[in-house]
Formats: sequence, C-alpha cells, structure tokens
Amino acid sequence: MAQKGIIWVHKVRSRGTIDDMHIDMHILADSKMNLEDSHRLTHKIEYAPRKELNNNVEVIVHIEP
Repeated sequence: MAQKGIIWVHKVRSRGTIDDMHIDMHILADSKMNLEDSHRLTHKIEYAPRKELNNNVEVIVHIEP
C-alpha cells in the first residue's frame, strides 16, 4: 500500500479472522504535511483494507510526524 506522505510503517499488529479483522499500525508521515492532509491520509489507510477484503476490517492508524 504505497501512499504519498508515508515515510515508514512500523508496529503493525493484526488479530481476528477474515470475517472480523483488527489491524493497528504506526505511520511515520512526512513532517511537512498539514493536519488536514494527515487526516485524509489516515482515512485512505483505514479504508484500503475494507476495499480489498471486506467491510468487517477495523484499522487504527497512529500518525507520527
């Protein structure tokens, strides 16, 4: 999942099954991004697995500057 503004992804954890999946991750974002762009980036990351897998995927993203 390459997205503009992401420098590094770490501390990725997942649990559950394909029908009830939970993912959380830390994203090192470009420190020059403003708050609105960071928020948009977070939503893109959170919804990407739902498009690929199903709507029962919950993603929590922790943005780090």
